[in-house]
Amino acid sequence: MGSLNLQREDVVELKWNLKETVVNKPQTIVMMKVPSRNRLLMMLGVAPLEMKIQEIILLSSVADGVSVWQINFEIETLQALKNVLNHFDKTGMEYEIVFEQ
Repeated sequence: MGSLNLQREDVVELKWNLKETVVNKPQTIVMMKVPSRNRLLMMLGVAPLEMKIQEIILLSSVADGVSVWQINFEIETLQALKNVLNHFDKTGMEYEIVFEQ
């Protein structure tokens, strides 16, 4: 008769206290396929107050008016970062976050 060896995989659940976890380094969001500079600036103008924008840099632009922008900013906590990312999600615009650790 054969034997059956079962191995249990341990699952570790990691939870962050978003409101108390401090983010010490500046962060970067790269906005892809931005339809216009005005649209980008309008979206940034209504971003959460926790987002302290340091720089807005045009990375590339093509003939049809679509461009790629880099926004360097600072935030104080992971909760603030979550709020900022929720804001960008609602815009429907494609972006990439570069989270500096």
